[in-house]
Amino acid sequence: MLPEKIYFPYNYFTALIGFGLDPELQSRIVFEQSGKIAQRLENNHDAVGLIPSLEILSHRELLISKTFGITFDEQIAISYYYFKPREDNITEIKLSGDISINEEILTKIIFKEKFGLDIQVALSDKPLELGSADYILAGNANFKQELLEKSFSITDQVCDLIELPYVNFLLASKNEILLRHMNNAMGSIDKNIQDNAGKVMKPLLQNDFLYEYFMANIGSVYFKLNDDDLKGLDELLKLPFLHLLSEDIPEPKFIGM
Repeated sequence: MLPEKIYFPYNYFTALIGFGLDPELQSRIVFEQSGKIAQRLENNHDAVGLIPSLEILSHRELLISKTFGITFDEQIAISYYYFKPREDNITEIKLSGDISINEEILTKIIFKEKFGLDIQVALSDKPLELGSADYILAGNANFKQELLEKSFSITDQVCDLIELPYVNFLLASKNEILLRHMNNAMGSIDKNIQDNAGKVMKPLLQNDFLYEYFMANIGSVYFKLNDDDLKGLDELLKLPFLHLLSEDIPEPKFIGM
């Protein structure tokens, strides 16, 4: 039994996953904004999708794959911070790009935990303008040389807080049969991605700097969840509760192979 649709956020990491799937599954991929995928799954029991991990806070009936997601544990990330030159404290972070609940909640927590700052977050109604405000930018728009050279990775900040890998996305569905099928179909996805990353990324990235940055860091991106990833997810889900941003700590409804 195959899913009717496979919802992916559009970024370079999900592009790699897509190339690692067999053609029949590739044809069912639908790219969607990160923040909309959980609701798409709530409304379509014949679909699976990659949801931002903190969507579990408000979509607790979704079933979650225990074996597949997107985890980061070093520099590379989907989201990066950019700060304007300053002498005063940061009071607001603009949210730009393919923003999800992860960027919104984790930004508040990071600045409280690491810098003792209570900051506001607000969606930006303009494209990122370096130096004009403090930003977190999510998605492929980060992958420009002039941006990466001035960026701060959210992966570094989250991993420093939880002392474990940062599980950014999780495979989810309302349909247990479909989720088990996808768990099995993605059994060798890590090897497929590592073997083909260079071939896939070379035409997608704009110059040698970006290609070399991506390839130097792709080894710290994981698509099969291991014990450390699941421990990291557990710690991640505690943070909103500890910061009074959630009434309790959700328990994911895990589905294995």
